[in-house]
Amino acid sequence: MMKTNTRRMGFFLVITGAILWGIGGTVAQKLFQQFAIEVNWLVTIRLLIAGVLLLTVQFCIQGRSQIFGVWKNRKTACQLIIFGLFGMLAVQYH
Repeated sequence: MMKTNTRRMGFFLVITGAILWGIGGTVAQKLFQQFAIEVNWLVTIRLLIAGVLLLTVQFCIQGRSQIFGVWKNRKTACQLIIFGLFGMLAVQYH
């Protein structure tokens, strides 16, 4: 029974992600054309909102210790910063 619930939740999350990804392009085009929003501003705001939402969900599910636990180990903190600066930036500004 637990495996079925997990599978349904996974399916729901995949479908939701695909729908939001598709809507994102349309919304971005409207913002660029009708409101003269800059690409850099939109990318920054989109990443900030996504980060806040992910941290909020994690906080609600696992608690505070899971969110700040990554900063306790110097190696994982450095890896996260490097990934954030180079990995996410490269993907968003390609």
